[in-house]
Amino acid sequence: MKILVVGSGGREHALCHTFLRQGHTVFSLPGNAGTRDLIPDEEVDVNNFDELADFAENKGVDLAVAGPEAFLVKGIKDVFSERGLALFGPRKEATRLESSKVFAKEFMGRCGIPTAPFEVCSSADEARAAVDKYFDTWKGVVLKPDGLTAGKGVMVCKSRSSAEEAITVLFEQKRYGDACSRVVIEQMLDGPECSLLAFCDGSSIIPLIPSQDHKRLLENDAGPNTGGVGAYAPVPFVTEPIMKAITDQIVHTTNKGLKSEGILYQGLLYFGIILTAEGPKVLEYNCRFGDPETQAVLPLLESDLAEIMLSCCQGRLDGTEIVWKPGAACVVVMCSGGYPYSYQIGYDIENIDAFSCDDSIHVYHAGTKIGDKGQTVTAGGRVLGVSGVGETIHEAVEKAYKGVVKLSFTDAHYRRDIAGQAVKREEVGLCAASSPS
Repeated sequence: MKILVVGSGGREHALCHTFLRQGHTVFSLPGNAGTRDLIPDEEVDVNNFDELADFAENKGVDLAVAGPEAFLVKGIKDVFSERGLALFGPRKEATRLESSKVFAKEFMGRCGIPTAPFEVCSSADEARAAVDKYFDTWKGVVLKPDGLTAGKGVMVCKSRSSAEEAITVLFEQKRYGDACSRVVIEQMLDGPECSLLAFCDGSSIIPLIPSQDHKRLLENDAGPNTGGVGAYAPVPFVTEPIMKAITDQIVHTTNKGLKSEGILYQGLLYFGIILTAEGPKVLEYNCRFGDPETQAVLPLLESDLAEIMLSCCQGRLDGTEIVWKPGAACVVVMCSGGYPYSYQIGYDIENIDAFSCDDSIHVYHAGTKIGDKGQTVTAGGRVLGVSGVGETIHEAVEKAYKGVVKLSFTDAHYRRDIAGQAVKREEVGLCAASSPS
């Protein structure tokens, strides 16, 4: 197939890499330094969806894939569909599961999907009243802006003072602009978290292997929330009984709810899940592949990704069998100093081509570009995702860090404990890998 991947991050590089290793022809727009060989010569404005569709038609593209949520929320699928072009991803209406935290929580309430109790607030005064009302009962609160915040807007508050600070940041300082016009305040839940991606064709839904993202910037889950600084798959604590509970109570219930509300969802649906003492509950939905979870999940995929995506676009996913390679994968994200706040870009990246001959270590470019001298330089907060694949989680982690220590750029920062708990669990013989059912 000829495939067009729209986006410029690590997730999009991982998609391109997967399509290439499975024998497809790939175009990358706008791409980054890691996909430089896949970027077409002609200039295409990726924010002009008609221009992108023209490109797809002229090149005979069989399948387009929109990586970032922003393109989907703005309606790229609608434009491509109106022109008879296959694009993997949901229509604008369906992206409300991600673009509006309020819509998502109310949808879960209507459909009986387990999630934390919540209130919606439209002002700082309303938020303070909600915190006063629920903080002690809930033993902490979580504040989430209604709109998109690139994964950085969630504020977990274990004290009243931190809740007051979050209210100030969101409502009065408006750190995330219009996304803060409404804020969801919900109970702080306790338990390990996991991410589950699922393919949807509007009727059927098939989950992938579970992964775990690391959102906090610093070791031991300290520091501010980020877009994700590491991930691994599969997740040893998601045992077969837990996976069955997630699939039955959350995945299929969500799919049933979408159909009952007349929402045609064709694409990738991301479930952010927390495993509480009462059972699994949904923290959030995303309408696209997770980043960096994709960089840990796709290296283990044996089945043809493009064929699966096209079957979703054509409503023929039912009966599809997804085959996985044995083993595990881990990705460690190398960030710019200062991320997720202010940081400098334009630094040369050393040894970026050191792993071209090692199939078990791959460097996914996230925030990179080509410099004036043709070199690879930093161009974002999350710069590189170094992925290792091994027979065990321990081996995958070792390979990922083997790659990380060979790379360097000014002020580079990364966590040194990605998948640390999973490795400990594996070492004491408690690892119980799971398969979607």
